[in-house]
Amino acid sequence: MKKRLLPIISVILIISACLFFFIALSLHNNKGYVSSANMKASTHYKYFSNGQIDLSRFVTLNSQGNYYIYGECHDFLSYTAYSGDIFNKNTHIYGSEEIPNSYWAIKIHNGKISAAWSSNYPLKESQLIPYSIEEQEKQAKLFQKSDETKIIGYYDNAY
Repeated sequence: MKKRLLPIISVILIISACLFFFIALSLHNNKGYVSSANMKASTHYKYFSNGQIDLSRFVTLNSQGNYYIYGECHDFLSYTAYSGDIFNKNTHIYGSEEIPNSYWAIKIHNGKISAAWSSNYPLKESQLIPYSIEEQEKQAKLFQKSDETKIIGYYDNAY
């Protein structure tokens, strides 16, 4: 009886170890997706706040109030702002025109960039909120490809 039980216990232990490994790997990948999304948002923030993308060439920013600018980009080399609060029509604002592969939004508070978001899909104003790492990790799905993730990257000037 003991000889038959030993292989069964061994198989159960090996399956348990593999399952634990894959769950740990998946959780680590979710953290990587969150970190990547937040780094993208940080890069958008820097492009707009350091003058690399100079919005004043296209529009006059109000010195009072809060408003948002949305758009799309391609690998930080091409930016287009959508029509909305600031722009009357979709406007190419940086680089050469490329097919977009990501989306961004920025918040302007009293004339200054105060936050940025990044995503793999167009953003809505209701999604433009401060996100904690924990909230972002909840948006991640187990074994999801990075280009299919619904994680919204977030960065603000308080970081």
